[in-house]
Amino acid sequence: MRSAFCFISLLIFARFSFASSLLEPADPGAYASFTFGNGRISGNDAGDDKLMRWRPFEIRLGHDLPLFGAGTGVATSTLRFDIVHYNEGHPDNNHRDGFAGQLIYSSKLSSALTAEIGTGVYSSMNTTTIRSVQYDSARRGTLSTVALLVTPASMAPAHIRVALNHASMPDTFHSDSLQFGVGRHFTDPPPYASEVQPGERVWLGGAWGRAITNMSGTNWASGGAIQARRDFGDLSASASYLHEGDDGTRVDRQGEALQVWLVQPLVPMVTASFGVGPYFARNRYDDNQFRVHGLFTLHFDYALTGKTKLYYSFSRVKTYAQMNDRDLHHVGVLFALGR
Repeated sequence: MRSAFCFISLLIFARFSFASSLLEPADPGAYASFTFGNGRISGNDAGDDKLMRWRPFEIRLGHDLPLFGAGTGVATSTLRFDIVHYNEGHPDNNHRDGFAGQLIYSSKLSSALTAEIGTGVYSSMNTTTIRSVQYDSARRGTLSTVALLVTPASMAPAHIRVALNHASMPDTFHSDSLQFGVGRHFTDPPPYASEVQPGERVWLGGAWGRAITNMSGTNWASGGAIQARRDFGDLSASASYLHEGDDGTRVDRQGEALQVWLVQPLVPMVTASFGVGPYFARNRYDDNQFRVHGLFTLHFDYALTGKTKLYYSFSRVKTYAQMNDRDLHHVGVLFALGR
């Protein structure tokens, strides 16, 4: 659970740090990107085939911090807080991925070129087999990134992102990958839709989803979720009931989760958010013992009307010592309560 508490601390830091700026800030900007590429692992437990087989990728969501005039539209340097879902590919007998929270320093070199550098806490899970026994190993380390953002005139305001990621974990292998993809910096992200102002309503809804356990010999399972959520500016809080479904061998789990969210509008009516918190659950294949896990979620919603939002979410249930981590994919709807 220490990883969940680390991420909650990072979310609070991102919200309240640098509250007073060197320049009078306007609304901070937002950032989003998707990249993929190739690389290799090295060091302890690396195995024979160290190549990532063109499977590493990352999904990145960022929020400008009001330093150096971020969000004014004229700043040449920006400090940003990014949430990253990073998959390190499939080298021999190692399938590691996880979530990172990074502080990114971004410097505009010219109208078409921006350089970035950053690092932060990386909470990962690695599926591996040792002496014919499969393990789901959870570790905390660091993820460091250097990147160049190239903006051809034909792509503006989007850009090509070229990045080098270095993942370092104590007492096990580290990895390096070269990533290529696309991204966009939303200099003046829109406010919430006028009918969907944060903090004015409680949202209640449900979702249907599919779950996959991060162990071989398990099946996809169908499940669902019920969620109550309320926004408070660019932070949010939620309480959820999750039924993950039965994979046939290891996990048939359900329980309640509490999450804190960092919320970032991207374009009109579309909002991205990242949530983290404890998940109190019982697994039928674990004699229904009560356990506390970590729940990490990327969430995207679309304001269909003033009182209805459609959403997609990707969650990782981290079970740590129990080695029953799961990926959850949900599509659902949220309705506003009250006027």
